[in-house]
Amino acid sequence: MNSITKYITPKDICAQIRMERQSHKGAFFLMEGGTDIKRYRKFIDRSKVELIPCNGKDNVISVLSIMRESGFEDCLGFVDADFNHIDEMLDECVDLIYSINHDFDMDVCRTSVIDRYLEEVASEKKLVIEGGCVALLSSLLEGLKPLSAMRYANEKHKLGYCLKNIEIYKFFDGSSIDVSLMIECVSQGKFRTKEYKQKLSAYIDKYKIMDFDLWQFTNGHDFIAGLGIILQERAGERTVSQTKKAEVERHVRLSFDYKDFHASGLPQKILRWEETSGYKLTLVS
Repeated sequence: MNSITKYITPKDICAQIRMERQSHKGAFFLMEGGTDIKRYRKFIDRSKVELIPCNGKDNVISVLSIMRESGFEDCLGFVDADFNHIDEMLDECVDLIYSINHDFDMDVCRTSVIDRYLEEVASEKKLVIEGGCVALLSSLLEGLKPLSAMRYANEKHKLGYCLKNIEIYKFFDGSSIDVSLMIECVSQGKFRTKEYKQKLSAYIDKYKIMDFDLWQFTNGHDFIAGLGIILQERAGERTVSQTKKAEVERHVRLSFDYKDFHASGLPQKILRWEETSGYKLTLVS
C-alpha cells in the first residue's frame, strides 16, 4: 500500500474528491497522512465528513489550491508548520490550518496528555528528582537542540540530507546528543567527506544557540523518540520495547481526548473555516 500511495499526485486526490462528491454532500478533511487521521478521526462525525490522506504537506496545499480555483469551498486541510512559524513563511488561508507548534505531534504533546502519560509510566521518585513534568520536558527540548538545528539547517539551506528516519537512540543518551556521532549517522554517500561534515557541524553550532521557541524548533517524532529513551533509565524503568517511538506515539494518541484537542487551539481554527465556508466538520465531544 505504501509503495502505491507515495506516487499519488494532487490531481489523483482531486479526482478522488470529485468522484466522492457524487454521493457525499458534506465536507472533505485533508491531512498529510494516516497518522494524522488516526489522531483526529475520533473527533469527527464520519457520516458527514470524508477524511482524505494526501501523502504529504505539499499535496494538501496543492489540492486546496486546485479546489479554490475550481470554486469549491468544501475542503479543509491540516498541515504541519515545520519551521514556517520560525521563518514567518505561513501561507495563511482560512481553509489551510497549520499546526500551532512545529507539527501536530508537538501540538498534542503540549497539552496535558503528556503529563498524564508520565504520571502513568514514569518513576514517581525520578520524576520528582527531575523537578516534575514541565522541567523534564524542557530539559528534553534543550537536549534535542543539536538535532533540531541540523534539521533546520538542512531545510533552510537545502543541504539535501535524508533525515526522515533518524534513529536517535544511536546518539542521544537521554540527556544530551553526541553531535559528532549524529553527523556520522547522517553522512551517507557524498556527505561522507570531511568537508561536508565540517560544514554541517558549523551549521549546527550556529543554529543550536539561537533563541528559538523550542516547541516550534523541535520535530515531534524526535521529541517522542527522545521521551521514550528518557523513560528507560533517567525518568523511568521501561524496557526498550515499551519505549520505542511507535509505542509511545500510540499511547499518547490513544490518551488524547476532546479536552486536549480543544486545549490545543485547533477547534477554534476549524470554527473560523466553518463560518466562512458554510460547511460543518461536526466535532464530536
